[in-house]
Amino acid sequence: KMPEGPRLGIVTNAGGPGIMATDAICENGLEMASIKDSTKEYLRSFLPSAASVKNPVDMIASAPVAHYEKTLKALIADENVDAIMVIYLPLMGLDPMDVAKKVMEIKDENPKKPILGVMMAKNEFFAQINKVETNIPFYQYPEPASNALTKLYKQFEWTQRPVGKTPDFKVNKSKVVDVIANALKQGRGQLTT
Repeated sequence: KMPEGPRLGIVTNAGGPGIMATDAICENGLEMASIKDSTKEYLRSFLPSAASVKNPVDMIASAPVAHYEKTLKALIADENVDAIMVIYLPLMGLDPMDVAKKVMEIKDENPKKPILGVMMAKNEFFAQINKVETNIPFYQYPEPASNALTKLYKQFEWTQRPVGKTPDFKVNKSKVVDVIANALKQGRGQLTT
């Protein structure tokens, strides 16, 4: 699914990767979404006090899969967010496959908004994820995910352009046929003046 706007929401369990993603998004010409106050209030109701409910939403290192689920669903419901990048950094022993499966489950339930996964895990995760059917792309770092999202948005913008008109030129077709035939008879591969 292509994002229908340039505003990205980021869900992460670590501030550093959230900043990396923010920098990449801004450098690529997209925008960080302004999360609605009602969404922030909801996030504050279950995230720890040390978490940041601004964008990027930093749930902190101890975030369980349930926090990924609630936070992702909140950003999907927020109309100020056009696309979402979910970042996981293995800090507290949470299995990256558990996070990936939950994100894909939520994507199945909410197909309209684009979601990208950034799993800053070991290569073993990518060997595992390649063996299952996925419904979102997974990247190891925020920068390639940002590049992909930027290209998707540019493609969306291109599809929204008005239909162009092909110009119709008046051509003396018999004269063109004669010029080409003459060039071929002379063994020329180019038309010159």
